[in-house]
Amino acid sequence: MSDPKPQTRPRRGNREGSRIYQRKDGRYQSLVRWTDDFGRSQRMTISGTTRKAVQTKVREFYDRVNVGEAARDSTTVLSEYAATWCRTTLQAKSIKESTKSLYDSMSRNHIAPTELGDLALGRLKPQAIEAWIAERRLHGLSDSTIRTAYTVLRLMLDTAKRDGLIRANPTHAVKRPKSAAQEADFLDPRQVRDLLIAAEGSRYHDLFELIARTGMRRGEAIALKWRDVDFKRRELRIRETLSRVQGSLTLTDTKTPRSRRSLALSPAVEVVLKRIQQDQAARRAEIGPLWHSTGFDFTTLDGRPIDPRNALRAFRSAANAAGLPKSTNIHTLRHSAASMMIDNGTHLKVVSDVLGHASIAITADTYGHLYPTQVRDAMDALSDALD
Repeated sequence: MSDPKPQTRPRRGNREGSRIYQRKDGRYQSLVRWTDDFGRSQRMTISGTTRKAVQTKVREFYDRVNVGEAARDSTTVLSEYAATWCRTTLQAKSIKESTKSLYDSMSRNHIAPTELGDLALGRLKPQAIEAWIAERRLHGLSDSTIRTAYTVLRLMLDTAKRDGLIRANPTHAVKRPKSAAQEADFLDPRQVRDLLIAAEGSRYHDLFELIARTGMRRGEAIALKWRDVDFKRRELRIRETLSRVQGSLTLTDTKTPRSRRSLALSPAVEVVLKRIQQDQAARRAEIGPLWHSTGFDFTTLDGRPIDPRNALRAFRSAANAAGLPKSTNIHTLRHSAASMMIDNGTHLKVVSDVLGHASIAITADTYGHLYPTQVRDAMDALSDALD
């Protein structure tokens, strides 16, 4: 009689991990193996409170490996990753330099130094994101700042997911913080005139008047060059914006594609621009070779572009002299131009085009409260039609 064949354990299936066994402490574990991106054999222990939990984790592990994802979420802490992301991915993005600077500042001030920044990428959960948002509110951050910081965090973790450092972006499970629409402050025509009178004698008077008469953004006005002014066609072309980015004056594209626009030159604006042109010609003749031919409409005494910060200081001084509220700033002139157009019955679509808003919805959200008279007229007209 032949000897019986020795019994053998069934072979584990491919990518099933080692046999699950129970440890002395009652937990279950299995050993998984894989080959990393460098062709090296790797292994890792997966444990859980039940056999089924370990089976699920093993299956999820091989699901990741099979599609080329990292075997496990990265242990790099968020603050370290944020610094790398700002140096690399952020700089490679096709966005304005001022936006890059803003996002970098958000990362350094509101993400990296927080409790969230101390967590490893693999330990970032939706609840931790929500706790971070609540903590930012307790620190007194405005809704708009929190929303922007959340946007930066979301972009950051999208990149981490793309690169296989995490399997899912936890911010996608957290509702984007809302930023309540702010009703714009504005000055009435008398207040604008008082401001311009107070600014007489300042090198920035003409800048303030141009913004008040066109509704341009400060950066757009400061970035104007004479090539953008066509006196023959009575047209003003807005193509760029000038701002200080990381200590340097930088020309960038306008805020949005719709911000690239042309405005008709009113007689008053034409007077302002020709006055600037004459003053520049006189100054250039006075200092000769010391003049910098930069082509800008608004310049320093030697022809270089003006610093937005100096314009702000000059505006604040004029606003104080005119007795205007402390909240008044250069952007208030833009809002004031919009309010005057609306008060004169200008259609909202036209106001939106003049201001260069990305959509008419933005104009409506910002200035819709200024239309009560038009709303009443519309209701009266509707009643008259039906009667």
